[in-house]
Amino acid sequence: MSVECSRCQPATYLHNGLCYRDCPEGFSAVAGVCQPCLHTCQDCRSQESCSSCRPGLLMNNGTCVAACPQSTYRSLDDCLPCAPTCLTCFGPRPDECVSCHASWLLVAGSCHTSCPSGYFQTPAGCRRCHRTCRTCTGIELTSCSSCHEGYQLLSGANTCVPCGGREYFEPRAKVCRPCYETCGTCQGPGPRNCTSCAGELRLQLPQHRCLRCCDQQRPRTATPASCCPCDPSREHCVRGTRRRTADSYFLAPEPATSSFNWFYVQGAVWCVASLLLFGVVFTVLQCRVLSGRRHTPVLELADGDEHLALTDYQNEDHMDELSDTDEDHLVVFDSRT
Repeated sequence: MSVECSRCQPATYLHNGLCYRDCPEGFSAVAGVCQPCLHTCQDCRSQESCSSCRPGLLMNNGTCVAACPQSTYRSLDDCLPCAPTCLTCFGPRPDECVSCHASWLLVAGSCHTSCPSGYFQTPAGCRRCHRTCRTCTGIELTSCSSCHEGYQLLSGANTCVPCGGREYFEPRAKVCRPCYETCGTCQGPGPRNCTSCAGELRLQLPQHRCLRCCDQQRPRTATPASCCPCDPSREHCVRGTRRRTADSYFLAPEPATSSFNWFYVQGAVWCVASLLLFGVVFTVLQCRVLSGRRHTPVLELADGDEHLALTDYQNEDHMDELSDTDEDHLVVFDSRT
């Protein structure tokens, strides 16, 4: 006979007449009794909050839905919130909007209350200005109302043009101004903002001044403030040392480092190394030849004489040095025949 419980001990829950430590899947504990979850939940924490969804459904803030609602986007089996500026989106960032709230404008994936810099407003939304315009009234080159850095607005033409070669951009006035007369190009006003020089002047760094080359034949005309030591092959002044002459300064350029001596030193080193290498190779080859040579003694009978002559071993003392193998290979030639 089976026994059914009507009430359970603390920390246990009643389900189908039995007490369990935990409610089975699809149920949640309510007042000590396991109650079924909502029909959309695979499992739940309470009657109002799902912890997992049935197949085909998506989790949205504790609720299982067939599709993610507005202002959320799907990420695997979950619906996650969009950025606050987006009405619909495909990701969490503010530049991942698909549509915007009322009165907001969508520009390159972002929602704005008005068209940002570089765009102008149309009934269909914001459109991009010409690339030279910072703000504009249309897409044409002649529709600019302000310009980007480095461009100035031509009055009456509504066109942004870059600064010329001998001009620099003045940020406060937003106009191009001419460089100092000694500068070929410059980065600001005055004689100490040159980036290249006019005529035959040379650029002195890091002062960014343009100076003439000092005349070494007439040092009295050379002063530190008016000239600099030059190298004809360079566009910049070369660093020099000052020395005082009778009543003036003469800027003597530092001696240039020549590669002439180094070239010959390098050549001499290569020659010596080549000779040493040749000597080593020659010695090794000679040793191999000598160690591999086999002596085949030749015995010759002299004409009209009864004694023997050895071509490789000239006397009897050397005969003792012949090995048994060498003796077996003695070759005798009779010169008398």
